[in-house]
Amino acid sequence: MISIYNEEVKAYLKFIDDQNPLHTYIVPGQMIVQMALENQRLYWTSFRVKYIESIEIGEQISFFMSDDDTLVVSNQNDILKIKIIKV
Repeated sequence: MISIYNEEVKAYLKFIDDQNPLHTYIVPGQMIVQMALENQRLYWTSFRVKYIESIEIGEQISFFMSDDDTLVVSNQNDILKIKIIKV
């Protein structure tokens, strides 16, 4: 399990020049997708993302493959947050 904290989110938002006020308490979805793919060492060139629930700053999350073409992000309560599907 990992947690993403405010400092990491602020650095990411500055890098991509994102000023969305929601990201003061919610981790940007694309940031999570990038972290999940890197964590699992996946180099997919084409994929779809299904955002199911937002991830709050400091929330514990984990990444796992539910099958060969689906990477899942869930929280400490096993609540599904994001599905990344190879296309």
